[in-house]
Amino acid sequence: AARTYYNLVTAMFLCGLWHAAKMTFVLWGVFHGAFLIWERTMGRRPLYKNLPWPARLVITNAIVLFGWVLFRAPSLDQAFLYWGSMVGAVKPAASAGLLAAELFSPKHLFEMMLCAFFVWQPIQAHEWVKTLTGPKFVILGFLLLLSVVTMFTTAFSPFLYFQF
Repeated sequence: AARTYYNLVTAMFLCGLWHAAKMTFVLWGVFHGAFLIWERTMGRRPLYKNLPWPARLVITNAIVLFGWVLFRAPSLDQAFLYWGSMVGAVKPAASAGLLAAELFSPKHLFEMMLCAFFVWQPIQAHEWVKTLTGPKFVILGFLLLLSVVTMFTTAFSPFLYFQF
């Protein structure tokens, strides 16, 4: 078991180095290695297994988002500032557009409710398409069109790996 844990951390450490020889990427790799070890030792049962599944979903999402900060932050200092902003301990910098965004505007609330409807409905997407009807086809077509329009009207975001 100890050798497996060592191999997991080493492999993820090397993945961090592969992305770039910066401390943020190295820590991103170690962060993932630590969670892989945690998953192995817990038997894929989270520490928060007794919470309702929506709470578990939120906690898991928060862990992933905190890990992504390491991947995208230009420096470790910036990562700590961003984490502080994420939890409300630090005022977001003017350059942190997502943190300063209006998350709870009527438009965003509608979008979040729409997403929640599709995520938490009892019928999953692959089952929904199996019984495709006219109204479902119109809804899916509208969502596809909305996705394409949104994709082409957002700000320019270059491919991440072109920045190295």
